[in-house]
Amino acid sequence: MDGPPRMPRAALLGACALAVSLAGCDGANADERRVIALADLPGQRLDEERCVWQSVPWSGTEWLSYPGRVTLDMEHPLGICGGEPADVTVYLSFDRQGRFAAQGAGDPVVVESVSASRVVLRNNTNQDYYVRVVVR
Repeated sequence: MDGPPRMPRAALLGACALAVSLAGCDGANADERRVIALADLPGQRLDEERCVWQSVPWSGTEWLSYPGRVTLDMEHPLGICGGEPADVTVYLSFDRQGRFAAQGAGDPVVVESVSASRVVLRNNTNQDYYVRVVVR
């Protein structure tokens, strides 16, 4: 037999399936950055007195789409309170209306940066969510 030994077809197919599952499908690992201006968030709420901003209310407005491998670069108006916010709280839901939401943590909610005018969040998973962001 000349040349290197050949891998059996079943083993080759199994290795290919594993490589595809680890890499994701249809560009799931292709990171995308979405810049979101205040004008893009029609349901946003600002309580100037308490210096609290929310991207959407709990109900009545669709939550923002937050697909896997997406970075959201969100504008917020809390610079009027002087300086960067002290707290960013992120809620995730599988439902567009935000039903059955939970506070996000870990890889779905990587906080890349916070400034007086922007919050940058990265969904470091392949799971799609809907998101509500509260900045104080």
